Amino acid sequence: MFHRDPLPLRQILEEVLRDSPLAKKLAYADVPRLWREVVGSPLDRYTIPVEVRDGCLIVHVTSPVWRMELELRKAQLLEQMNHRLSTPLKDLRILLAPPPEQESVHGKK
Repeated sequence: MFHRDPLPLRQILEEVLRDSPLAKKLAYADVPRLWREVVGSPLDRYTIPVEVRDGCLIVHVTSPVWRMELELRKAQLLEQMNHRLSTPLKDLRILLAPPPEQESVHGKK
């Protein structure tokens, strides 16, 4: 009978997940936290990393001015994000998004 030492759980999971769609989602699980780290203050308050789709990070921004700032820093931001991620991003899309609805004194706007 063939007997070998048990494999570490990490190695088993890596082999099982290697080509699964779940692996891609897990690879980008830290994106929101890393995004805040990379952009820093005050930009982190005006941006929301929405999702990673086909290796492209989609970020919503609340102002055209901040959108322009991010576009100018796009290559640098992408490089810094990829430095922190195990699976690199291919691109960064910055989209202007309306601010969330806020309640006024008289109820919703």
